[in-house]
Amino acid sequence: MSAEQRLGNLANEWIWETRKNNRKFKELFGAYRKIYLAEYGTRDYYKAVWCRDAAYILKDQFLSGHSVAVLEQLKYIWNKQIGTDSTKLIYGRGSPKTNFTPMNAESDMTRNFYGALPTTIFDNFSEVYALNPDIDSTALMIYASTWILTNIIRDSMGKSRIVSAAVTEFTEYLIPFLFRGIDFLTSRDEDNDGLLEQDHNEDWMDTVLRDGKVVYSQACWLMALTSFANLLFVRGKEDEAQRLQHMASQLVDSIENNMWSEEAKCYIGLKSDKSQGDDSQVILYQDIVF
Repeated sequence: MSAEQRLGNLANEWIWETRKNNRKFKELFGAYRKIYLAEYGTRDYYKAVWCRDAAYILKDQFLSGHSVAVLEQLKYIWNKQIGTDSTKLIYGRGSPKTNFTPMNAESDMTRNFYGALPTTIFDNFSEVYALNPDIDSTALMIYASTWILTNIIRDSMGKSRIVSAAVTEFTEYLIPFLFRGIDFLTSRDEDNDGLLEQDHNEDWMDTVLRDGKVVYSQACWLMALTSFANLLFVRGKEDEAQRLQHMASQLVDSIENNMWSEEAKCYIGLKSDKSQGDDSQVILYQDIVF
């Protein structure tokens, strides 16, 4: 029997047994891991941290019960937030405006990026893939971080003072980083209509050259605002929470008023005033939920 067949049989048994008892689940998982590593090795594809990917991974890691590891990784990622003195930062590899050429970010450029998370964090440098930091990398990490912290705080209620104090200390440590991320994202609303604008390839669809006001990016921004507001309410910071809630409400209104197409019966991205080309691109750029 091939490794693929053995893994498939174990996976089927694994799914069935997890419904019945946790001990059997652990035994099956161990057997699955042993066969996989023997056949394929670790592969080690991830050589860096992609912030948008990390947002999804960390949430699942937290739900799997690895809270301490998640907090350590959150601290590592947010400590890589771009500041005015950030060094070893490159940008532009995904932008037609740099002829798809990676460039070193000088001090004036890092000031423009202040508060954003890079697209990718390597051991000894970071990269902003396109001309500006991606909206979704920063927004999704704000969403995931605040969602995780809110749930940890709620879980810690009624536990020892030491646990509660540690959670509070970590949350207060992270909140300034999160607000700097909010400030960066707010700056991406270039015409003050409540919608964030982006240049080419500044979201996960980073080979399609879509730009302007992208539906997906507005959704990421909305998730960040509402989740961060929830965390602030839990921490008793009502004024700041209400401010973010108000921003979220205004964003919803802007999306409804500007991005809904009655003709297409869906929300459609809007091209930037700086864009060139015909309107046929809007078909490619719209976000559709199947």
